[in-house]
Amino acid sequence: MKGRFSLIDLLAVVQELRQYIGMRLNLIYDINTKTYLLKLSKPDKKVMIIFESGIRLHSTDYGWSKNIMPSGFTMKLRKHLRDKRLEDISVVGLDRIVDMRFGNGPTACHLIIELYDRGNVVLTDSEYVILNILRARTIEADNVRYAVRETYVVEVREFEEYRRTADEEMASRLLHACQPGDTLHKCLVPHFPYGPVLLEHCLLENKLSLRMKVQAVIGDQSLVSALALSLSLAFELFEKICNEPSRGYLKMTVEENTAGERIEIFHEFHPYFFSQFANSECKQFDTFNGAVDEYFSKLDSQKCQQKQLQQERAALKRLENVRQDHEQRLANLQADQMLKERMAVAVELNSETVEQALAVLRSAIAMKLEWFQINEMIQDARDLGDPVAGKIVRLCLERNAFVMRLPVDVFDDDQELGDAETVDVEIDLALSSHQNSRRWFSQMKESALKQKKTIAAGGKALKSAELRTKEQLKSTRQKTNIGKVRKMFWFEKFHWFFSSDRLLVIAGRDAKQNEILVKRYLKPGDLYVHADLRGAASVVIKQSEDKGPIPPKTLNEAAALAVCLSAAWESKVVTSAWWVKHDQVSKSAPSGEYLKTGGFMIRGKKNYLTASQLVMGFGLLFRLDSESAARHLEKRCQAEDGLDGEEANCDNLQDEQNKPRKLVTSELSEQSFNSVNSEEFSYPDVEIPLDGLKLESEKETQHEEEEEKEFGKATAAAVEEEEEEDDDDEDEGYDVNVVQNETLDAIQCLIGNPTEDDNILFALPVCAPYAALSNYKFKVKLTPGTTKKGKAIKTAIDLFMQDRTAWPGLREFIKVIQEQDVARDFPGKVKVSAPNLHSVRKKR
Repeated sequence: MKGRFSLIDLLAVVQELRQYIGMRLNLIYDINTKTYLLKLSKPDKKVMIIFESGIRLHSTDYGWSKNIMPSGFTMKLRKHLRDKRLEDISVVGLDRIVDMRFGNGPTACHLIIELYDRGNVVLTDSEYVILNILRARTIEADNVRYAVRETYVVEVREFEEYRRTADEEMASRLLHACQPGDTLHKCLVPHFPYGPVLLEHCLLENKLSLRMKVQAVIGDQSLVSALALSLSLAFELFEKICNEPSRGYLKMTVEENTAGERIEIFHEFHPYFFSQFANSECKQFDTFNGAVDEYFSKLDSQKCQQKQLQQERAALKRLENVRQDHEQRLANLQADQMLKERMAVAVELNSETVEQALAVLRSAIAMKLEWFQINEMIQDARDLGDPVAGKIVRLCLERNAFVMRLPVDVFDDDQELGDAETVDVEIDLALSSHQNSRRWFSQMKESALKQKKTIAAGGKALKSAELRTKEQLKSTRQKTNIGKVRKMFWFEKFHWFFSSDRLLVIAGRDAKQNEILVKRYLKPGDLYVHADLRGAASVVIKQSEDKGPIPPKTLNEAAALAVCLSAAWESKVVTSAWWVKHDQVSKSAPSGEYLKTGGFMIRGKKNYLTASQLVMGFGLLFRLDSESAARHLEKRCQAEDGLDGEEANCDNLQDEQNKPRKLVTSELSEQSFNSVNSEEFSYPDVEIPLDGLKLESEKETQHEEEEEKEFGKATAAAVEEEEEEDDDDEDEGYDVNVVQNETLDAIQCLIGNPTEDDNILFALPVCAPYAALSNYKFKVKLTPGTTKKGKAIKTAIDLFMQDRTAWPGLREFIKVIQEQDVARDFPGKVKVSAPNLHSVRKKR
């Protein structure tokens, strides 16, 4: 596989990246010690540029897992580059060095990325004085030192022949400067910046090749002319790549795994469709940047797929070896039976001859002759033409036996022995000819019985091996999906869950997120839920597509979330929450008053709900592929259709009982929901004494009057700067349609109870009111307690891993869940409750 950029790759990418000049650098992330992400934006667009020291540089549309804590080098880059505009990006000379200039004038900074050798990343000021460097180094030969406070000196490779006119004279001069035994590759590549791939293309266009010897070209003037044309074509193509946007091409091979799935394995990426790839399968992209992004984003997964194919082939080979071994055993037993049957038949047909041989040998042994004397006696008789002695092959007197070569068919004395089919039979001197025949028939029956048992046992072993191989193949295919980088859903920055009615409920983590939640995501038809407690979160129930009333069950679950995320959790105070419509929430304060961040005015009547219990749950959702998700959606639709008739019959009976709730929910609407992932959770106002709780249960008057009440959380803790920047960024690029489509996709593809037939992509942890997790396969109950967050998470994961209903592939997805991903949504101090929890703790 191609592992790094060539010069023409870099020139093609930089040509495309120049379209981002003028965008502001919002933030810098580090993926590892060599790979970094630059987040650029302008009011109507955002872009992420990824670069890896010594390897690559391009923009990316994929989600990349970033380090939780930025490195010191990253913090230094943020300090000098953040909020500056990208003013220029260029390739230094004709080397693989990129200079990105942020800002203008004396405050400008240069981010220099070296993509040759071991690579480097250098931050300099406007005068190229190094402010920070990823890898300090010294070039002893030139006495140049690259370190902080030193001046950055650019090493530029010179190509003497590059700018000269390509003609026959130049071609001839290059050829004569080389040894006759050198190839054109060694002759041309060091003198031009084109690279071997582009040169090979141009030579092939003129019936030449880099593998040709110099002496073969020098002696033919037509080949020298073709070489000159090739160099001229190379210059034109090189200039085109430098100055014009290029399409992208990925050279690949396509293989199929045992499931019949098509697997694409990328090998190389290029900004031009070169002639040498005419017979290879290639994937075309509209931009070279898109091709490179696709290549590197799938590099790890394709390595996993290749490993999967190797494991599948190894497993199938083992199965084939078992099958071949079984068949070989049966074939050997069958051949042994046939041989022993022929031996028994031969003894039976030649019983008189066998008896004569037995008599002669017994007589010799009775005379106490030495073994060599008996051999000499038989040899003498054989020389004299004795027919019985002629059929004795050898003596085995050490085990009281001898071997005779007997015809299997009826044999006349006048017939030559070589003309008939014969078999060598061992004759026991202690047995008669008939007893010897029966002995071989008995052994034949034993062999037949052994064959029968082998067939039975081998069939079971083969079936077991096939099942084991099938499990291995299934496990291997599932493991390939694990660890793939996924793009986060928009709502994962908040607290979130899917209600029992499949609606998305989201809540802010702090005052700033509460502000964003109401300002950006509270839309017509949505409901706002809150509790009159310090630290209570602002909760939004998103309306569904059918715009029907939001069910009371979802309201109660949202209310439980608002209460559990407040100071009531640690103080163990049970209270109620309330809801209002979207148009009752306002950020406009009355004249002379001030609303803090996260505080809002509520105009009109608050609809109080019943007291919410302090019971949360932790469970797992599983992201399915589209085919598996469609299967689950169809099952849900069938189940809902079956319940419609029952609900219609119950409406009249429950009319009186549900009257108050109908008043509460008569003008509500439903909305879709989505999947989760979150950032570090904080409770800025939770650490307060019990007497700090403020309950407001004022009764509403019969006539409606406008009520204006400020509520919300004060910002007591600093928010992570990455989170702040993400929020500011999204304010500029928020798209309602994208949010709706992504929410609908999550509702359909995130399932709490997968089956073995489902193709699972990843597992997603979720903390929600316990009532919302009723249909989840993996869940535990959380109540206020004394167990610390980390220990509680480990206990829950261990419980899920030991679940007997979880198949091996499913456990692999649970195993890769990171504790920090769960801790963001987990309550502070809890008590974990679940069936079989005692046995799990005992094992630990």
